[in-house]
Amino acid sequence: MLPIPVVIQPGATSAGSVWCGMFVVKTHTGDFLVCRSWDDSGSWGKGSYTGTSGTSDVWVAKPPLLRRSMLSGATRNGVTYTYDSAYERSGTTGGTAIQEAITPSYNTSFPDMIFAVRPADGATGVSGCRWVDINLDGRYWAEKD
Repeated sequence: MLPIPVVIQPGATSAGSVWCGMFVVKTHTGDFLVCRSWDDSGSWGKGSYTGTSGTSDVWVAKPPLLRRSMLSGATRNGVTYTYDSAYERSGTTGGTAIQEAITPSYNTSFPDMIFAVRPADGATGVSGCRWVDINLDGRYWAEKD
């Protein structure tokens, strides 16, 4: 894993660095992913991958707006949210109910590879997590059919 220099963040007293790493998703909860580190010395593609997976679980915080704790019971843009699972939620706006799911889903049967950063100050917003998914796959909440 390589350090990435960062510009001083608002409110910070000095510049630090963040670490970037590759991980394979094993499972996910409302606020974080349970992953294993990934050594990309192998290859990845079409139903199989080679390389080396770590042996210890690593908790990686989901991006803030994909976290259950961010909006559970809260109203944003006129929609009040409740969560049905780690990857589905319901919303109510003006008496109309909507169902949403994280799209694309976090696939654990053919594990997804993610990239995450570890802030120098350790702040991720999720207790026990030192890493944050940087969401290169562009996951978002989308209305279910």
